[in-house]
Amino acid sequence: MAVTPSPVLDSPMIPVRPWLPRVLSANAIFCSASGLLIAVAAGPAAAFLGAGTPPILRLVGLTLLAYGLALFALTRRGDGLRQLALVAATLDLGWVAGSAALLLGDWFPLTTAGRWAVIVVAEIVLLFALAQIVGRRSRTG
Repeated sequence: MAVTPSPVLDSPMIPVRPWLPRVLSANAIFCSASGLLIAVAAGPAAAFLGAGTPPILRLVGLTLLAYGLALFALTRRGDGLRQLALVAATLDLGWVAGSAALLLGDWFPLTTAGRWAVIVVAEIVLLFALAQIVGRRSRTG
């Protein structure tokens, strides 16, 4: 029995999206979703983390949501993605540094779960920063 080529999988017409727009879009979605969750559930988030008051967390959530939506819109526009990736990676590295300062400075009585949440989110954000740097250096973007 002969194998026939798939018209979908073997088609040269299917574009392969470059790495950088996918990474920037994923970062935007993560920021937007996180921001929305924090803004909507600021009270429970403050209790879970043991950090800040609900109004402060709501402001952080709304800021993340606005940043995520802006990042997504700029990524969809498609202009200057390498510069956008540099800005996003720099902001992501700032988030990681701020997370480290929050953990090491002991400014808030974080719960154990709150400390782990800060660590896990910082690691995810660091991965986005590194992926954006790699995507920025790639010839195909």
